[in-house]
Amino acid sequence: MRGLLAAALVASSCAPAATVPSGTAAAVPDAGPGAPDAGSGVPDAGTPPAPPAVREVNPDAPYPGVAPPTVLEPDTKTLLAVSPDGRHAVVSKDVLRFCTGNPHSGPPCDPSYDVPLRLVSPGSGSLALGVSGRSAVFSGDGRFLFVSGSGGNFIAHADGTGLRPNPQFRLLGGWLYSWRNGDLVRQSELDDEPSLVIAAPDNVRATPSPDGESIAYCPSSGRCFLQSPIGAPPVPIPSGTTMWWAPEGIWLFIWPCTFVDLTAKAVSVCDSIAPGTWAQRVGETVAFVSARGAGLDVHVRNLATSTEAVFPAPPSAAGIWLSPDARRILAFIAESTDPAGPTTLLEAPSSGGTWTTLGSNVERWSMSADSRFVGMARYQGQPLISVDSAPGVAVGAPGLDLSGGLNPMFEPAGGFGKAVFYEWDPARTGLHSVIGNADGSGDWLRLPNGADCLEWRGHTALCWNGDLYAVRGEQAGLLARGAEGYTVADSAGKIFFVGTAGLSSVELPRP
Repeated sequence: MRGLLAAALVASSCAPAATVPSGTAAAVPDAGPGAPDAGSGVPDAGTPPAPPAVREVNPDAPYPGVAPPTVLEPDTKTLLAVSPDGRHAVVSKDVLRFCTGNPHSGPPCDPSYDVPLRLVSPGSGSLALGVSGRSAVFSGDGRFLFVSGSGGNFIAHADGTGLRPNPQFRLLGGWLYSWRNGDLVRQSELDDEPSLVIAAPDNVRATPSPDGESIAYCPSSGRCFLQSPIGAPPVPIPSGTTMWWAPEGIWLFIWPCTFVDLTAKAVSVCDSIAPGTWAQRVGETVAFVSARGAGLDVHVRNLATSTEAVFPAPPSAAGIWLSPDARRILAFIAESTDPAGPTTLLEAPSSGGTWTTLGSNVERWSMSADSRFVGMARYQGQPLISVDSAPGVAVGAPGLDLSGGLNPMFEPAGGFGKAVFYEWDPARTGLHSVIGNADGSGDWLRLPNGADCLEWRGHTALCWNGDLYAVRGEQAGLLARGAEGYTVADSAGKIFFVGTAGLSSVELPRP
């Protein structure tokens, strides 16, 4: 299926060749007495470069320098969760059977589909949690364990102590939020007495910040307020039916055109924004479009300097997107009346300037976190890669078909400059992953049949097809054979999985 998995990077069949200045011989080190004459074995400056090659990953070669997996809990059949520090894992000795909430698509879930749960602490053994469930998750800070199933929901400390029914606790920052008799309350620890955040009459559309230290809410009176920090006198803010916080929790967005900071200072573009559109923000940069006759104008406002660039959007542009570094604006032009049809993708500096067409017939696209690379999967033909705002160039290699319609997944910035693409090959189970250079140059790396690179963990791509592989720069190899999925404990640098021997772990390749 074209909508599954993750895969493949970029190599270009038009990578520029190195050149030697006209009339100058390329320097060749002296090989010493008796060395054979280079003769025709040394290409001259006019010889075209070799086409990109595709290197196959040996399915049986272990990843260099990584020790074999360690068995942590024999006879484990199901892994449900691992704490961020890798100190605890929730497992079951039973197989988790499929069930669903939709009676038309499978057996309905009931308590008989829950499995008995155990807590494994590597190096310290395991213990029965005393409850059954179908899912589990540790809090992001590693302090709490949440368990749910048809038989009920539970919460405990990460080591399994203090297990109790969960009254819909939600962890935000260092706070456990919950509802008590209509009041919104919070507490730091399970046994603490909760403190009131918002009383029942005022908690309509209460929206706490990600760190749990601020909250926006709209009582039934229709007015909205901000408390920052919680407990401070509430300050009126613009009203809105939908609002959410930036991931860092430093500003609140009120749909579709207002931003509010932690001091309740509001920045609104509602008087200018085109109907049916919404504003975007990256750092101190806000971008939106206004109506201009039959077209749109792009506005890019710097809140720190109170400056604003205004320039025409491309004719017939359906919308814009602000890049992660706030230095570029992307625009989209539909190529048909079909909302799901192909688009033309254009880019301009956020300070204004000429629009550059990056690609047409685009089905899906992605941009690297540093905004340097734009990858475009097309309805027909090989994908395009745009580097530093240049028009996109088709990428690939002889014998490599990347026309599967899925956009590339770029490696995070500061690594090896790689990306994952999808190769279409019905003889090799349809779509699977290949990796290459994000700028479209050089050779490709093809994962074993059916292996799909599902994610980047730092600068390591993890690829799975029942066996688990890792790719880091030019290094690639097998981490574990017969892995039933996997879960990564980032801070511990470990990958946990259920294999034929039970719950096991293996090192996550890093520097």
